[in-house]
Amino acid sequence: PGTIAVEELLSEIQRQRDVAQAQAREDAAEREAAQADREAVAEQLRQVEEERRRVVERTEAELLAEAEELRDRLRRISSDISLLEQERRQRLEPIRQEAMAVRRRLRRHRRPPRPVERPRELKVGATVRLRDLGQTGELLTVPSADGEVEVLLGNMRLRLPADRVEPVAGPVTRPPQVVTHRYAARPAVSPELHLRAMRADAALESLEQYLNDAYMAGLRQVRIVHGKGEGILRRLVREELSRHRLVASFRPGAPEEGGEGVTVAEIAV
Repeated sequence: PGTIAVEELLSEIQRQRDVAQAQAREDAAEREAAQADREAVAEQLRQVEEERRRVVERTEAELLAEAEELRDRLRRISSDISLLEQERRQRLEPIRQEAMAVRRRLRRHRRPPRPVERPRELKVGATVRLRDLGQTGELLTVPSADGEVEVLLGNMRLRLPADRVEPVAGPVTRPPQVVTHRYAARPAVSPELHLRAMRADAALESLEQYLNDAYMAGLRQVRIVHGKGEGILRRLVREELSRHRLVASFRPGAPEEGGEGVTVAEIAV
């Protein structure tokens, strides 16, 4: 019986030792697993940080690239604008030259040759020239007390200051185009002339004819509608008005009159 008790005691001690060793191995395994988990988490954090850094670098690079691309586009746009401006000037040059030629022709047209003969005194029935228009008519009256005379021009009887007429040496034949276009009988003259979409030479010829008609009709203010557009026709019209013998003054149209698309001219009295 004593031997059996000792063996049982030794067996129990061995069993407890085995249990303790098994527990120790289990604890070691858990520690290793925890360490591995910590290392895995640390690696994940490192990877996340690395990815964040790459994203930041990529974003900065993309922004720099976009900024450079924008600068390039602005440079190209500026270059394109310069080319367009140059092309516009080249397109306008023929128009400018044409307008200058038209003005030269009109100036020549407005300068009728003066008679070489010595002028005569103003007498009833004499042939006289209207200084403003360059046309001839028949003097119906001598200067009145207020210094005015009556002149028969075609089928129109005009009353105007004596200093606006001058005697000529003999009858002067009117140019055919004047009879045909400028002084054909008309029921009325409109206070408004439309020149939009017309070529420069045609517009200036129409303006010249219209101003003469307006003067003869006794209009004191007229509206020339030339439109806005690029402003070429407006500039030509106003240059012509600035030196025309029948225009006392002119101004841009008020907003209710058409603004910069219209020029209002005062006819000389």
